Amino acid sequence: MNRIHMQQGIDLWFVEPGRINSVTLLNAYRDLLTDDEHERGACFHFAKHRRDYLITRALVRTVLSRRIGLPPQALRFEVNAYGRPYLRQRPELSFNLSHTDGMIMLAIAGDGEIGVDIEQLGTRRATQELAEHCFAPREAAALRMVDTSRRDEIFFSYWALKESYVKACGLGLSLPFDGFEFDLTQAQSIEFLPPRDRPTDRLIHFWLLRPSVAHLCAVCALCCRHIPLLNARYVVPLVSEKSFDIPLLRSSVSAKACETPQVNLTSY
Repeated sequence: MNRIHMQQGIDLWFVEPGRINSVTLLNAYRDLLTDDEHERGACFHFAKHRRDYLITRALVRTVLSRRIGLPPQALRFEVNAYGRPYLRQRPELSFNLSHTDGMIMLAIAGDGEIGVDIEQLGTRRATQELAEHCFAPREAAALRMVDTSRRDEIFFSYWALKESYVKACGLGLSLPFDGFEFDLTQAQSIEFLPPRDRPTDRLIHFWLLRPSVAHLCAVCALCCRHIPLLNARYVVPLVSEKSFDIPLLRSSVSAKACETPQVNLTSY
């Protein structure tokens, strides 16, 4: 596979770990990991979670190695004071991971900071009680008005957007979920009210996407000088990759700005 040359866009990489069961391939992934990564992977109690961790680390190493032109085994990672990882060889390169049952997601930004979150729908975790505890008051009130048939999707839309923003800022749990808010009352749009103590002149873009029928994900691009182009791929690390048209649910970017053949988004 060739080295990746995306400069101002956002690459989104999706893996369905349940489809990767080849013992030979999983052993090849193990060869890419450091001793520390092997130790962390061994701490998971269930074999499924150990497999998902292994695939996640293989995804990160293979994709980033192509981005910067180094072997996967040569990459070294550090974390900032809030636990956000960065690449020692290219600390300015922004990337972010998220995973849920059935899907792993990696994003790499050519400009600014990136944060992503992916959630599985239909898990019975989308309760009004949790919204009242975690969301801003107006968000929780808006969720109460949503029809029961759409409550799961709207709940996780708020949740994923909040996770993506916190991760893009790189501040971890020091940025509480109820300290900023989103307005999803208008169809296909995302309105954002940032925390009072955060700069309001920073360029911020949000997307809500549907990579599969069972999954919803949010992307936050922070401090981008231009509206980024999004490029989505399904990938099996070391084996294959395939670009696909990822359904767009909502965006803070105008529809006109997305009308370009370089953005493989489709209306949902």
